Amino acid sequence: MFDFFFYGTLVDADVRQLVLGRPVPNAAVRSATLQEFQRYSVLDQPYPAAVPQPGSAIDGVVMPRASLDDAAKLTCFEGSDYEAQLRQVTIAADGSEEERDAWVFIASERVLRGDPGWSIDDWRSRHKPAFFEIAKAWLDAISDADLAAAAQLWRSRL
Repeated sequence: MFDFFFYGTLVDADVRQLVLGRPVPNAAVRSATLQEFQRYSVLDQPYPAAVPQPGSAIDGVVMPRASLDDAAKLTCFEGSDYEAQLRQVTIAADGSEEERDAWVFIASERVLRGDPGWSIDDWRSRHKPAFFEIAKAWLDAISDADLAAAAQLWRSRL
């Protein structure tokens, strides 16, 4: 089982359901923060990228106990421009904080940054319907071989 930190479109429960093929309601994720990273919009795209930035922090959510199948689907959805890295996140829980390692998809240097400050609320109001059409096309392009290769990668991390 894997814990994932989401800071972009996967913060949205509808996107999680689309990508994973099953509901992961907001009650199943926990608010969290990733330190030493900044969230930027990706140039000319409706989604963000996380890049290292000392002194910055990104808010998001942790999805605990993701399956091997979930991890493979997430990897294929994120694509080759994002690398899963194990990072420490801070989870807010019942007035206290808990440090935990979680997998985070970090943008490669090939990803061109736009402006800092991408927000899920702005994305929902301006881009969500159109993004769903884009995401469906990406997901339709994922082959069984792609999923199998991604699952093998995650099996090696168990």
